[in-house]
Amino acid sequence: MQDDTAYGWYPANQLTVSPIVQRLDQLIPSVQGNPDFLLTLPEFPRIALESPSASGGKFWLGVVMESGVSIRWGRAGTAGTVKHFPLAQCKNNNPLLELKDRFMSKIGKGYNLNPHDTRIP
Repeated sequence: MQDDTAYGWYPANQLTVSPIVQRLDQLIPSVQGNPDFLLTLPEFPRIALESPSASGGKFWLGVVMESGVSIRWGRAGTAGTVKHFPLAQCKNNNPLLELKDRFMSKIGKGYNLNPHDTRIP
């Protein structure tokens, strides 16, 4: 098993909303005006959320890349739907800022963090 802390990732059992927001806030200025910064990271940042329910629940996954943000969402256990938002459609042309805003919106709607599928380098 790989030691994720070697890349600056939080161990899954310590990953909560607050450290994610703090880390995104640290990375956002590096990407502003230079989306190629993301190519220097060992892995693209990704945030996974879930909303359990009696009917099986839902999932939400946001992945940042140099070309924008891809969002996958749907019912748990399905492939879901994918939509890509190019840089021009991201807040301030910054895919990390766009991801942060969408992440905070979902948290506000009751979604829970899935720490095992979330990676913030």
